[in-house]
Amino acid sequence: MAEFNKLIITNKGQELIAKLIANQSNIEFTKISTSNNVYAEEEIVEMINMENIKQTANVAKTTRINSTEVQLEAALDNLTLNTGYNLNSVGVYAKDKNDNEILYAVASVKSSSKGSYMPAYNNLTVTGAYLKLTMLVSNAENVVLNVNQAGVATIANINELQNQISDLQAFIGYTDNNIYGVEVDFAFNKFKRLAGAVGKTAGRDFDFIHCFRRKRCNVTDDGKVVAYYGDEAFTTTGALTQEVEVDSVTYPVGTKVQVMVRQPKFYYKVVPVGLIKDELGTHIGKANYYVSNTLKAGFKVHPAFIKNGKEVDYIYKSAFEGSLYNATTNQYMLEDEQILNSSNTLHKLSSIANALPACGDEQALTRERMRKSANNRGNGWELEYIATFAATQMLTLIEYATFNLQEAIGDGNVNFARQF
Repeated sequence: MAEFNKLIITNKGQELIAKLIANQSNIEFTKISTSNNVYAEEEIVEMINMENIKQTANVAKTTRINSTEVQLEAALDNLTLNTGYNLNSVGVYAKDKNDNEILYAVASVKSSSKGSYMPAYNNLTVTGAYLKLTMLVSNAENVVLNVNQAGVATIANINELQNQISDLQAFIGYTDNNIYGVEVDFAFNKFKRLAGAVGKTAGRDFDFIHCFRRKRCNVTDDGKVVAYYGDEAFTTTGALTQEVEVDSVTYPVGTKVQVMVRQPKFYYKVVPVGLIKDELGTHIGKANYYVSNTLKAGFKVHPAFIKNGKEVDYIYKSAFEGSLYNATTNQYMLEDEQILNSSNTLHKLSSIANALPACGDEQALTRERMRKSANNRGNGWELEYIATFAATQMLTLIEYATFNLQEAIGDGNVNFARQF
C-alpha cells in the first residue's frame, strides 16, 4: 500500500483559492493524474504541470464536506495500460469559471519505495486503484458539485447503488433463500414470512440455519468450552463429573462449569414499511425484519456481537436463571439461601440445573451486586444486557412469526407459587 504525503496546493491553486474567498470565481475539479515521479514539497508549490503522466481519470464525484473542504472520488484501472509503472504521485486538476484548467494540488510519496505498482494489463486480471481525496478550498460554497457521467464508477458509487437497491428489495421483500425475515403488521397483528423463511415452520426447519443453531454447552470460569450437550462429559450440575481433555489441557473432575447456550453471530436489517399517526405521535405500523448468516448490502452485524469495538463470532447466554454460588463455602445455593450482603463480595452468579433462581427476599440483590457476582466468575462474564436480549427477540420473532410465544411454545413455569 502506497504511503503518500499530504496534498500540497500549488501557487496556481492558491491563487484560485484567493478568488474563491473573494467570490470572484468558482471551481470545478476535473481530473486526477498519476505519475512515477517523486516530488518534494517545495517543488510542488512551483509546479504548473505534472511530468511523466501515466494515467488520467475524470473526477467521478465531488462532495462538499464542510465550508472549507470537499471530497473527490476517482478510479483507475489497467485495462488500457501497456506498461506497468510505480504510482508515486497524484495530481488534482481544476478549472475556474472561465474554463482555465490548472494543476491545483499534488500528493507525492517520500521515495519510490513507498509507492504502489500499477501493472500492465495481462488480458487476465484487471487491477485498479480507488482514489478518495479531501481537498482544502477555503470556500466550499463556490465549488461546483457534480457526478461526472464519464468518470469510472468508484467503489463508493457501487456500494451506494447496491445499498439503494438493497433498501428497495428490503421494502418490497427479499426473495433470497439465505436471508430470513418476517413482515409484522402491528395495526392488525398479522405476520408474514419473507425470503428464506417462506414455507418454513418453527422448530426443525430452522435448526439447520447457522444463526438459529444454538448449542447448549459447559463453559469453565476462564471461558473455555469443555463439552456440548450430547457429549458424555456434559453436565448440568455446575462441576465436571468426569475428566475432560480439550486442546491438550486436562480439566479434572470437580472443575466448575456453567451451563450456557452458544449463539452464533448474525447480521440484521429492519425496514419500516408503514407508519401510524395518532394522538401519541407517529409509530411504525408495519415493518420487515431480516437476519442473515453473512453480511449483505445494507445489513449490519447485530450489536450483541460487538465486544469492546470488535466483532465476535459467538456469545454465550445462560441456559438457566441465575442462581448464586457461595465462594466462602464453595457450594451452589440450590435453595436460594439468602447470602448476598454488603460484606459478601466474592459470591458468583451461576447457571445450573435444579437450583432456585436468586431473589431479593432477604438479601441485597441490587443490580450492582448482581453485576459484580457475574464478574466474579471470571473475565468476560457479565449480566445479560439489552443487546443480547434483543438478539434472542429478533431470532424468535422470525422463527415463530408471532409475538405471542406462550401460544406458540407454551406458558412455561408461570402458574406455580414460589416456595420459600
